[in-house]
Amino acid sequence: MPKGNRKKKMNGPTVKIVSTILEQDKVELVLKLKYAGVTQTDFLRAVVTSLTNEDARFMPWFNEWSKNNSKYKGKKHHKKMENLREEGQHLASQFGINDGDIEDIFDVIAKEHPKL
Repeated sequence: MPKGNRKKKMNGPTVKIVSTILEQDKVELVLKLKYAGVTQTDFLRAVVTSLTNEDARFMPWFNEWSKNNSKYKGKKHHKKMENLREEGQHLASQFGINDGDIEDIFDVIAKEHPKL
């Protein structure tokens, strides 16, 4: 695909995320992404999307990483968050609600109340 066509169309306002990492880490990141044929932007968008959509393949790694790197060091906090997550999954399965259903609900609300 030509480079000019690689840009993804994003709906809505966008923001720039800036972070500081070690120069050596940046070099290794660029090399690994270049070898994989992936841009930094696409990679970071994929990570953000995986977290926000709670991708089942990504979340186990993230949950373990966050336990070790969180500013909340107490096991009680992490256990509470895990219990809430499990309770939410249980309720969603109990009522047969999936992501598509949730999107449909928001679409109906948007149609009925366009000013919201």
